[in-house]
Amino acid sequence: MKCIEARDHFLKILTVAQEHRSQKGELVDDPLGGRVPEWQLFERETMLAEVNKWRAERGFDPVDARRLVRVEQLAVGHVDYSNKFALYCGELGCGEN
Repeated sequence: MKCIEARDHFLKILTVAQEHRSQKGELVDDPLGGRVPEWQLFERETMLAEVNKWRAERGFDPVDARRLVRVEQLAVGHVDYSNKFALYCGELGCGEN
């Protein structure tokens, strides 16, 4: 599977995680600093786990949360945030980013 095609997989994972936003609105401590809505950490943790699963299947070392946050921040503010974040996660999963 080409990494660009992996975006569809990661978009499905992200979409399911986003369905929990209304139940996870409380502000919590972000291990990387500050306070964020619980849903934001949940989505990051979900995507990080899936990225690292893909990386392991392809023989790559895992990435840490900071690397995932870096690609997440590239998507923030875009009208197609979910698509961009999923694409960047696909690139990470395939060892391209």
